[in-house]
Amino acid sequence: MFHPGPLSVFVGWIMLSAVSVGLAIAVSFSGIF
Repeated sequence: MFHPGPLSVFVGWIMLSAVSVGLAIAVSFSGIF
């Protein structure tokens, strides 16, 4: 059974968090302007 390393899991979590934050910022800016 293949198990990804802690580093790849951490990087993937960072990427997902960055995407979520980016979408939230884009939505708030769209609501302001």
